[in-house]
Amino acid sequence: GLNLVFRRRVAFYEVNGRPESSPSEKMLALTSWKKLEEYFVRTTTCIGINYENFDDVNVDPIIIPDNRKSPDRLRSSDKVELGMKDEKLKLGVVATFDISYRTKEEATLGIILTTFVIILLTLGTYMFSRDVKILVIIPIEQMVQL
Repeated sequence: GLNLVFRRRVAFYEVNGRPESSPSEKMLALTSWKKLEEYFVRTTTCIGINYENFDDVNVDPIIIPDNRKSPDRLRSSDKVELGMKDEKLKLGVVATFDISYRTKEEATLGIILTTFVIILLTLGTYMFSRDVKILVIIPIEQMVQL
C-alpha cells in the first residue's frame, strides 16, 4: 500500500520535473497519485503522510477522515510510523498509523487473563484447603478426641 503510494508520488515528481512533459501527463500522474493516496488513507488506519525532499510543487495536503484522531492527540504507544526512502533520488515518505485499537485490545485481554488467573488461584486454594482438612485436620482432631 504505502510502497505503491510512494512510487506514484515519485512518478509524479519525475513527470513534473521534466520540461517536455505535457500538462495532461502531469495531470494524469497527479490524479493517479492523489486517488491512490486517498484510497490508502480511507482503507487503512493512516492518520498522516509526510513526504520528504519533494520540492516539485505545493500540492493539497492529505485529507484525513474526521473520525480519526490527530497524531498529536495519541500517545506514542498508540501510533506507529512507517517510512520509505529512495536512496537514488534522496526522497522519502513517512506514514503515521493509529494503533490505539490494538492497545485497547491488549489491555482488555490482559484484564481477562488476570481475572482468569485469580479465579484459578482461588479455586486451587479452596481445593487445597479442603483436601488438607479432609486428609490431615479431621484425622488429627479424631485422634485427639480419643
